[in-house]
This record gives sequence, structure tokens and C-alpha cells, in this order.
Amino acid sequence: MPIHRKNLVLVLLGIATLIEGALDADRCLAQTPAQKKAQAAQNKEAMAAFRKQEGDTLKRAYILLAVANSNYAGHKGKAMHEVETALQLMEAGSLKQIQSNIKAYQDLNATAIAIMSSRAGGAAPETQVLSDAQVANAGGMLQQIATVLVAANKQPKVVDSLQTALKEIGAALQHSAAQTMKGKEADVLTMAYILLAAANHDYDGHRVKAMRQVEEACHILTANILKRGGVDQKIKALQDANAEALANSKAAGAAIIHERQALSDGQLLMADSLIQRVAFFMNASTQPRALGHMANAHREIGIALTIR
Repeated sequence: MPIHRKNLVLVLLGIATLIEGALDADRCLAQTPAQKKAQAAQNKEAMAAFRKQEGDTLKRAYILLAVANSNYAGHKGKAMHEVETALQLMEAGSLKQIQSNIKAYQDLNATAIAIMSSRAGGAAPETQVLSDAQVANAGGMLQQIATVLVAANKQPKVVDSLQTALKEIGAALQHSAAQTMKGKEADVLTMAYILLAAANHDYDGHRVKAMRQVEEACHILTANILKRGGVDQKIKALQDANAEALANSKAAGAAIIHERQALSDGQLLMADSLIQRVAFFMNASTQPRALGHMANAHREIGIALTIR
């Protein structure tokens, strides 16, 4: 559930208006009743958009946790329960609304894992890498919301649930062996590149910019991404899998436009998860340039996901 650009603009305008009003109270007092009413309506709309943004981010975190392949000795389930509690407290809408997204991402996971494990070495390490990446990315989203809520001194019960969820995510990732990433950085980044390349939408050019940054990071890691592992064939395989999934969705009477967007957004979100997981395990002192490119790719994907 990406943030709509209109909502993001409303949030920024609303926050700017509130700050401006706090700095210039005299001017606010000089407003006519009609101006005050219009101002109040604009603030209300902006805050509603902000609450929706928080709710959408929570749902995205829930989806990532739901589709992660590992159970993590029960820690993932506990984290999901806390996120669900937070969503209920925020009255952010039913989780039934995202079941189709979860199914789409699960199918995407299965395809991605099959492609990742097509080389020698088997599926188990690749499955764990992808699962860890999704759980870690969910944790980053929850931390962002918790930080905002704490700073604003609001919704303490939601903060409590988020902090408990973050503890469970931390325990889950500790449970997972960090060695699953060792020596596989370039392979995981290659998968991120494939996911970005196979996505259905252009996202105003930000998807391609992210791809270029991932390619540069791989080049620094002495891996020519366009000449190893049949990347073009894997991109085509994922695109074909997407087309088949969309055709099946259409045959089942699902909203094909929404499914296409869910798959495309899911691929970007998954690619971002993988990039962040590689960055987490890399040594900043020895690979600062590669990390810089990964940070740029993360930023471009973030922008892409705000574009409809």
C-alpha cells in the first residue's frame, strides 16, 4: 500500500501550516471566521492523510512479516500480533483488505526463491536471506512510526505495541544465522536488480535509477551484473511469471489493475528489503562506495513507491 502523492502533499502542507501558525499567532487571530474554518478543514484533511500514511506503513510491515518464509521460533507471529493490535488501536482499517496483497507477495516470494536458487547451492540459504530481508525491512518501518509517535507524544498504547513488535523482530533476526549472507552479497544484489527490472511500472524513472545504483554497487563488488548468472533470462522468467499470475487473477475475476500494481510494488519492496539486508552486513569502512550506491537505490525505491 504505497503512499499516494496527493496524501503526501497534504501532509506536508498541513504540517507547514501548523508550524507557520505556531510561529505567527497574531496573524492567525486576525483570520476571518471563514478563513479559520477553511484552515481547520485543511488541517483536519492533512492529519487524516498523515494517519492514513501511518496505517498504510503498518500494513506494509504486516505484509512483509506475513510473507516471510521462516517462523523464527514463534517471534514472527508475536510481532504480527502486535502490529495487528497497533492497527486496531489506530482504527486503520481491516486486515482483510490486504489478504490479496499477501497472496500476491507469497506467489512472488515463491518465484523469487526459485530464481535465486536456480544456481548450484540449493534453496535453503536463499530462502533465509529473503525471509530475513523482509523481516528486517518490516522492523525499519515500525521503528520509523514509533519514533514519530514518541516525538509527538501521542498514542502511547500504539507505541507500546510497536516497541514490543520490534523486540520480537530483533529476537527473530538473532535467531536467524547471519552466516546466510556471508559471501552472497553480490548474488543477493543481483536478485534485487532482477526484481526491479521485471517490475511492471516505470515509476517516473525512479525504478531505472535504482537499478543503475544496484548495478554500480555490484560492479564495486567485482560482479559484472549483466554478464553473470543469466540475468536477462531470469528477468524474462520473472516477467513471464508475473504475466501468468495476472492472467490467473483476471480469470478468477479479481481486480486486474490492483493486482498488477500489487505485484509491481511488491517487487520493489522486496528488492529494497534485499538491498537493506546486504547493507546491514557489509563493512562500512571497507566498502563505503558500494554502501553509498545501495543507499541511493533505497532512496529511489522509496520515491518510486509514492508514485501512482
